Order: sequence, then C-alpha cells, then structure tokens
Amino acid sequence: MTPRRGGPSRASRPDTPPTGARRPPAPAPGPDDGDGPDGDAAVRTGGRWGTRIPGDARAARARVVAALRQETGLLAERRVTHVAAGLAALWTLLLLVPSPTTARALGPHLIFLDTAGFGALFAVALVLVERAERTDAVRRVSPLRPAEAALCRILPLTLLTCAMATPIALAAARPADAAGALRVALTAPVAVAPVAVLLLACCLAAGTRARTLPGVVTGALPLLAPLLVVPVAHLLGVLDHPIAHAVPTTAGARLIEASVTGLPPAGGALPALLWAWLWAAIAVGVAARALGGPPPASSRFPRHRPGAARPAAGRRAGRGTGGRITALLGLAGPFRDPLPWLLIPAPLLTALALRPLWPAAVDLFADRYAIDLAPHAPTVFAALILLHVPILIGTVIALRWVEDAEEGLPRLVRVAPVPAPLPLLLWLAVAWGLSLLVQAVAIPLSGLAPTAGPESLVAALLAASLAPLVVAVVAATAGNRVEALVATKTAGALSVGVPVAAALLPAPAGAALALLPPAWPLLVLAGETGNAGGATAFPALADLVERVPLSAAIVVPMGVLAGLLLCVPPARRALSRSLAPSPG
Repeated sequence: MTPRRGGPSRASRPDTPPTGARRPPAPAPGPDDGDGPDGDAAVRTGGRWGTRIPGDARAARARVVAALRQETGLLAERRVTHVAAGLAALWTLLLLVPSPTTARALGPHLIFLDTAGFGALFAVALVLVERAERTDAVRRVSPLRPAEAALCRILPLTLLTCAMATPIALAAARPADAAGALRVALTAPVAVAPVAVLLLACCLAAGTRARTLPGVVTGALPLLAPLLVVPVAHLLGVLDHPIAHAVPTTAGARLIEASVTGLPPAGGALPALLWAWLWAAIAVGVAARALGGPPPASSRFPRHRPGAARPAAGRRAGRGTGGRITALLGLAGPFRDPLPWLLIPAPLLTALALRPLWPAAVDLFADRYAIDLAPHAPTVFAALILLHVPILIGTVIALRWVEDAEEGLPRLVRVAPVPAPLPLLLWLAVAWGLSLLVQAVAIPLSGLAPTAGPESLVAALLAASLAPLVVAVVAATAGNRVEALVATKTAGALSVGVPVAAALLPAPAGAALALLPPAWPLLVLAGETGNAGGATAFPALADLVERVPLSAAIVVPMGVLAGLLLCVPPARRALSRSLAPSPG
C-alpha cells in the first residue's frame, strides 16, 4: 500500500490503532481536567495517556495568595493600618507613664478588651462595603471558596492585631533585659492570636446577614458579652469557679496575662492554647458558612436616574410640607433600628452601675494589685461618662449617616420636596441635644464627678458639642463604613487618652492638651478634689487654669460657641459631597 502524500500511513503512526481495531474509549472528563493553569494537564508519553500533573493545589494556593494580597491592600487603602499604628502608639506611651506595678496590672486588661477585638467590626464593615459597592457578587462567582474567603478576611486582621499587641505588652511588662523582652515579644502575639480569630469569626458569623453596622452590634452583642465579661471577671478574681474556663476566651485572657507577668497560667499554657484554638477553628467554620449564604437586601432607598429633575414642592401639595418632612425622616431618620434607642438607657445603666461598683473596684485593686484607684476617680468619670457619652452618641449617628449615603439617601434627598441640608442638620441637632440630656442624668447617677456643684453640668454642656463634631467630621471625611469606623475609633481613643494624659502627664503638657476639644470640659473640673481621694483632678490642666484665670461666664459661652463653630466646615463639606451629582 502506497502511503498518502503529506504524511505517514495509518499503520506507521504510533498513536493510531491499526485498521479494523476498536479505538479505546476516551477517558471521561473529570473536574480537574483542563489545559489551563487552574486544572490538571494530561500528558502524552509513548502513545499512552501519562500521569496527571496535580494543579488543583497550585490553583488553590494561587487564589488564596491573590485574595490575601487584595485584603492586605484594602486594609492599607481604607486606612485601617493607620489607625492600628496610632492606637498601638497611644496605648504604648500611656502605659509607659505609670509605675511598673500599675502597668503590669492594667496591661492584660487593655490588650484583651481593646486590642484583641480591634478588627472585629472592621471585618464586618468590609463585607458591608463590598455589598454596597456590588463587589460581593464578583466574589460569589469567583473560584474562591467560602472557607478560603473567611480565612483571607480573618488572617490579615489577626496579624495586624498581633503586631499591635507586641509593643503594648512590652510597655506593660517593662522587661529588665533582652531575654525578657524577647519572651514578651514572642508570647504576646501567640496569646492574642486565638482570641482575635475567635472574636473576628464571631462578628463575621453574626454580622454577615445584617444590613447595617448597628444591626451587626445588636446581633453580635449577646454572643460577645460572655466572651468579654467572663474572662475579665476571672482575671480580677471575681469569678474563680472552674466553669469560667468553659468560655474559650478565658484561656486566651490567661495567656495574655502570662505573657505580660511571666507567670504560667493555671493548668499549663499548652492546654489553654489548644482549647482557645479549637473554638477559634469552630468559629471560623461557622463564619465560612455565613459568608457562603445569600446576602440580604442591599438598599432601603429607591434608585433615581441621575439626570432626572427634582420635582417642585407644589406638585405634592396634598400632604403638606410637614407631612413630606415626616415621611422622609421616617425613612431616613437616625432611630430606625433598636441600637440608637439603646443610646439613652445604656449610659444611664453604666452610670448607675458605677456607683456601687467603683468602691468595690477600689478595694479589689488595693487587695489584688496593691494599687490605689481612689485618686483616679475623675479620670474614670471623664473617660466613661463625661466624654464617652457624646462620643458614643456621635459615633452611632455618624455611622447611620455614612450607611445611608452608601445606600442612596443623597439620591432620594435630591428629588424629595424638602430642604436638601435637612437630614444632616437634623442629625447634628439630635446628637447635641441627646448628648446633653443623657449627661445631665448620668453625671449625678454615677457619683464620680470631682465636684457636686454646677461645674459638672457646665462640663457636660461643653462636652455635648463633641457629639455633633464627630458626626460632621465623619460625614465629611468617610466615604464608606470602614473609613467611618477608622474616624470613630480615633475619636474613641481620644476620649480615653486625653483624660488619662491630663491625669498622668506633668503640668507643662497641659498647654498642648488644651488645644484638643476633648480637653475643654476637663478645664472646668481641673483642680477639684471632691472624689479624688484628696488628690488634684487633672493636674496637667490645673496648672494652666491657675496661670490663666478666666471667669466661667466667659469660658462657658466661648467653649460652647467654639465647639459648635468647629462643626461648620466639616458639615459644609459633607453637604457638598452628599449633594454632588452622581457619576454617570
């Protein structure tokens, strides 16, 4: 037989069966077949199908690395790393001011309550931002599995939390040599990591189905309360029963205390570490299932075509101006879910609890740590009542404004027959009035004010302007929930850091502190000795008050006016941003 031109005959082809022979059946394609980088490539060797090259593991590793790189870039882009570095520097410097005994006593509590849970709300806020920007749909159709998505969301925030905890633990431990510093630097991140993973996963699991950050807090609070309260009570010796170790974060809190003090936890470090990581792994699995579920409805507000004209007010004369404003505020007001309504009773309950708990805490710290807390009553009063109430109220209302802006409220306002600045101006007024009202009741309830005279109410009047200032600044600078959390986290740190600095720093620092708005209410109370155990309240500011004596009739109106005037530039910028034409 003469072979055909242009190629060998069928008999001479090594990979072709002879004429009349049955061709072997082709192998069924499997899920890993493919020639691309994401599948297994099948290779021919000697006319037969050779061994498969495993590519699924390489593909999984590649997509996880890419997702981790993207998540890390998001943390830097949203300025989460900036606020983490700022908080770590602030707490480190403040822990270097008191005595080593006080620093070792307060350090574990600060690391557990503030640092370990740093990224919990940020993790959920990133999910909500993805939902508002419609990028979560891309993630759902991507090859990234829910477990991988949860891991990539939790791991960068956990590493950031561990990096924050290291300098804070070093400042609290005050190691005497390099070996002690190395021990603290190695053990503190190991102790913080399982607690951070557990809190992050719990917030993701509880908050993925929520539509707003207040909804996340409302849903996660019943889960987070025992995880935070029981370990602190155990560390203080209030709850010494072995059942406290059933709460997994108790093991992590014990490990954090051991990393600072150098004393091994009861029962050994390894069982505590394994117990904490076991529950952290379970929580990550639950969070992965939650991330794989369907998202809730993305927006409450009707969409509007950018080019449509705003209707005149007379076209809807049937309802009247008051009815139209009431309808708009019912849809976009600050009190549409349960959390803002809790702003009123929560500070009052805190103040009411401080009256019996503060003497008990003074006796407990004196017996357990040999620390006298009585001179620090004004600092606790300023951090938990005087400055905390307006910052808390301003934070919740500011987050509501940013969430509404993300979900389409500016589009609704542009076409609604109401004044365009009305929602923001209303929220600023509500923040100021509510803050003043709550403080007027909470201050006498707490019993911690340095003086029982009218000076405390004057300080509350000056502090109330912080609530609208927080709302205006966040509305002007934050474009999404993550950036809003960054701003409010900074404000919360100042509300604690300023009174602590005014109480611990020497007098020359008072001139610099007086430039910060949170220090203005403290100027009224500086120098008082009523509930400070005979010590002077806020000595760093008391010297400034003595050197620059001013009448209260001048200081109070000037302070209130200055606080409200500070709200004007950010409020104008926020209005110009919210009412700008939509792109496209």
